[in-house]
Amino acid sequence: MLTGDHPQSYIQPHLTLFGIPRRRLATSQIQSQMGIVTPEIFDAFPRRSGSNAALTAREAIATGFESTFSYRPRTSAQDQEIDRLLSYFAPVLSLSDGVAFDDNQPFGALPIGQQALILLLRAFAGSPKLIVLDEVFSGMNEQMVTLLTRYLREELTPQQAVIFVSHWEDEVPWRGAELQRLRLGN
Repeated sequence: MLTGDHPQSYIQPHLTLFGIPRRRLATSQIQSQMGIVTPEIFDAFPRRSGSNAALTAREAIATGFESTFSYRPRTSAQDQEIDRLLSYFAPVLSLSDGVAFDDNQPFGALPIGQQALILLLRAFAGSPKLIVLDEVFSGMNEQMVTLLTRYLREELTPQQAVIFVSHWEDEVPWRGAELQRLRLGN
């Protein structure tokens, strides 16, 4: 419902997203204001490699500016934002799976850990108003979790909100007044 993917989201009379009734927004308008990382996106993201490679790692990050799964030309400002994200996360990208990282390598040829980090950077691209992180630490090593936690605590703007989904309380990066919890039970 929140991401606008579910057909029921159109007919909910009280569902308002970014201050506008859902029924007045195209799904692409909603998703262009969100950065989303879910196991479903990880599974669905195109991974062709070789001579008909779908996207490079850099191009995969750039798809986050418009919340698409396909190539879009980038502006110089977008390239600068991608460079900033890659620079911030370079320590863990270079260590991930023991394979040197190259942002011009086909996304599908990257080790799984690097693919997960690239999709995370995709969610941060363009400083979306809402970031949805569903089981984002799954498969990450301790250095990745530490750096991501620091990024979430220190690099997001006050205009950005995060929905952090986890089965483990100790994974939640925030404490205190900045955190609102919603627990789902059986």
